[in-house]
Amino acid sequence: MNKKLIAIAIGAALGTLPLASQAGVKIYGHAQVEVADENADDMTGSYESLRAGRWQDERTVEDNARGRWGIKASEKLGNGMKAFAQFEWKLNTSEFNSVNTTRVMMVGLKGSWGTFMMGSLKTPYKYTGGVKYDPFVTTNAEARRNGGMVGGVYGQNAFMSNAVGYMTPKMNGFQGWIVYSPDEDGTSSGDDGDWAASLKFSAGNWEVFVAGVNNENNSPGGTDYTAWKIGGKVKFGNFTVLGQYEDWEDMNQVDGADGRIFFVGVHFKSGNNLFVLQASDGEQDAPTAGNPDMEWTYYTLGVIHKFSKTARVFAAWTRTDYDNLNNNSTLDGDRSAFTFGMRKDFAT
Repeated sequence: MNKKLIAIAIGAALGTLPLASQAGVKIYGHAQVEVADENADDMTGSYESLRAGRWQDERTVEDNARGRWGIKASEKLGNGMKAFAQFEWKLNTSEFNSVNTTRVMMVGLKGSWGTFMMGSLKTPYKYTGGVKYDPFVTTNAEARRNGGMVGGVYGQNAFMSNAVGYMTPKMNGFQGWIVYSPDEDGTSSGDDGDWAASLKFSAGNWEVFVAGVNNENNSPGGTDYTAWKIGGKVKFGNFTVLGQYEDWEDMNQVDGADGRIFFVGVHFKSGNNLFVLQASDGEQDAPTAGNPDMEWTYYTLGVIHKFSKTARVFAAWTRTDYDNLNNNSTLDGDRSAFTFGMRKDFAT
C-alpha cells in the first residue's frame, strides 16, 4: 500500500499520475554527484577535442551521466507471455537539467521463446562485458571515456535508435542477443544496416563471450566501422577476475584508423565494500603513412561502499597516459583524477 501511495505521489509530481496508479507500472531513477580534482597535463587543449570536454583541469562537481529517471510498464498476456514498455530520460543531478538523449525507449514481448524489442535499444556490444565489467561506469574513473574501452554509440556508450532486437532464452548456458537498425541515424540518406550481436556462455562462477558491431557507411566510397571483442570473468571466493580484448577497423569511419584495447579488472569484496583495480593498454594505427601510432594506458584504483542495495559512496584515483595523441608525434600527455561521489537509486 505504501509503495502504491509513493508511486501516485511521484506520478502526480511528474505529471504521470494515470501511469503511476496503474498495476504493472514502475517509476525508477538514479541520482549521483561527484567531487573531483582533475588534471590534464601537456595536452594543450587536445584532450578537449579527444574527449568532448569531459577532461578538465580543475576541481569539479559533476553527475557524469548517471542521473536518470524512467518508467517501466508490463502486462501478463497469458501462455507465459508478457508485453512491456520503457521510457528513460537523462538528468544532470548536479545541475538538475533534463536532457533529451538517446537513452533506452522501447516496447516489446517476452516469452519462453526469448525477448523481442523495438525502439532505442541497449546494444549487446555495450552490455556484454563492457559496462557490466566496470563498477565505476558513469563516474570520473570509468574506462569507456578514459581510454579503457571503446566508446561511442558503437562501443560502450549510448544506445542504437530506430532498432529492432532479439535476445534468446538461456539454453544450456548459452544466450544470444542481436540488435539491428536499418536507419540508425534517422535521416533520409538511405539504409544504414547497422548491427550489434553477442553470444555468451555462463556456468557456475564463470562466463565467456564474444561480441561484434558494425556501423555501415552509405556514402559513396565510404568505409564501414567494425569492431569485435572477446572476454570473460571468473570468481574465486571473494575475488573476481575479468577482462576483454577489443579490436576495431576504421574508427569514426576513417580508413586505416585500426586499433585494439586490452582491459583487465580485479575485484575484491569484503562485507559491504568492493575494492577495484582495473587497467587497459590501447593502440590505434595512424591512418596516414609516416605518422606514429597512438598508444595509451589507463588504470583505476578505487573502493565502493554500499550502505544498501540502493545507496552507496565511492572514491577512486584514475590516470590515462597518451603517447602520440591523435597520431601526432608532438602531442604526449596525461589525465588524472581523484574523485569522491554519492549515489542513490530509487524505484516505486
